[in-house]
Amino acid sequence: LFEDESTVSFDENAPMVVVDTSELFARGDLVARLTQVCTTAWVQAVISDRDARRTRYLIREEGWRDMSSLPALQMYQQWLKLSRHYGISNIVILHKMGDLDAVGDADSQERSLAYSVVGDIENKFIFRTNTQAATDLRTRLDLPTVHVEMARQLRQGQFIAYVGQFACLVDAFATSTSWEYDLFKTDEAVLGDKADAGTITLLDHGTAIWTTEPTKERSADGTH
Repeated sequence: LFEDESTVSFDENAPMVVVDTSELFARGDLVARLTQVCTTAWVQAVISDRDARRTRYLIREEGWRDMSSLPALQMYQQWLKLSRHYGISNIVILHKMGDLDAVGDADSQERSLAYSVVGDIENKFIFRTNTQAATDLRTRLDLPTVHVEMARQLRQGQFIAYVGQFACLVDAFATSTSWEYDLFKTDEAVLGDKADAGTITLLDHGTAIWTTEPTKERSADGTH
């Protein structure tokens, strides 16, 4: 894989660049880690270029996978602490806090640093969770008990948002347009032949989503 020049180039001027390493994990941890070293070097070279004067979002879809070693964790920490200096926003996505238990051994420096890195992220968005994951929210993130219990009862599309010192419950529409539905559609892999996209009602761009009085129906001209 690494005996010659790369067969692809990192286009730093593209509006979005996706590095998909999921297939490489099937070939072994060493292959995946080597690939992450290379891609991390690409990304680091781009985001550390302050002369570019561009605001970027750095999104890690499986946040724990990039924490495979102490140097990787230290780089993680550096990006978080210098995000304002670089002009970037770091987004780390975890299925549950327990994902970090895959980092290092129990009580190891790597695992402690992984939890520390995630705990230092100021803005957090918590979606519905189960009982075990709720315990991790309370012990690892030190969330209020009432919020942890709320996280267990959230409906689809709801999440608890912690922004700075404020917390609020957010109710969002995830698939209000056809392109959003196609982007996030994952039901087919679970339901197989039972998946029926026709049951999804997509909203037109001109459709009003929010109302000040959700219990009352409104006509197109705004009257009750």
